[in-house]
Amino acid sequence: MEVQKVIDTIPYSLSLDIKENNISIWERNITSNWMIYYEIISINKNLNFYQKRWTLAHEMWHFFDETEVNEITPYLTRYKQEKSADEYAYNCLIPDNELREKVEEWWNLENLQVYFWIPQDKIKVRIENLYKWNENLNFIF
Repeated sequence: MEVQKVIDTIPYSLSLDIKENNISIWERNITSNWMIYYEIISINKNLNFYQKRWTLAHEMWHFFDETEVNEITPYLTRYKQEKSADEYAYNCLIPDNELREKVEEWWNLENLQVYFWIPQDKIKVRIENLYKWNENLNFIF
């Protein structure tokens, strides 16, 4: 099962959170990328390995967030929560100093994806945020 490979490759602190909180991670055919139900995080089995790693880290933030979210939650609140979950995933999976080092060594997105095991679109956003967009970085994209 690929989900075990995902769990085996996430940072130790995340895997410890999963173990200590008795969280089950399932791969399922679901219409969204994820679903959280009590102590179960379901990840869409049709995602690729990189997307599954990202989704798991992102959903771990939601698991620990205590804000009640439902269909009537204001859009701005949900948007802020998604941004916070993304930031949590970035901090867990892509250390800023390591990413800066690789960018300054002229690594491209494909190489960065393989190195960090994170989808290229997420790496691109992180680079843009770290460097506040710099035209000198066009070689990466």
